[in-house]
Amino acid sequence: MNSSDKGRFCLACQTTVIDFSTLDEAAIKEFFRNHTGKVCGRFQADQLKEYTLPARRRSVLAFLSVIGLTSFLVLIASLSKPPETFIQAKPILPMAKQKQTDVA
Repeated sequence: MNSSDKGRFCLACQTTVIDFSTLDEAAIKEFFRNHTGKVCGRFQADQLKEYTLPARRRSVLAFLSVIGLTSFLVLIASLSKPPETFIQAKPILPMAKQKQTDVA
């Protein structure tokens, strides 16, 4: 680890090390709720546990929005097709037999 302006820099992670050792559980949860990407941190031994965060509702709403939009577009596309028209073909009539004449 090397020193940087914001703290220590982890050469293995290529990120600045965040000092979580002085933060309480609520502050740690808040940090991870608002942060995306890789994090390298310093924790105390009693802080090393699994923190559960509530699921993000935004991703569920985005998923439902995509499903709704897709369904709407499929409906509009199916309604905008002109009705198929069929051309009725005339029945083929057998040709009248022509008299064959022998020319010898």
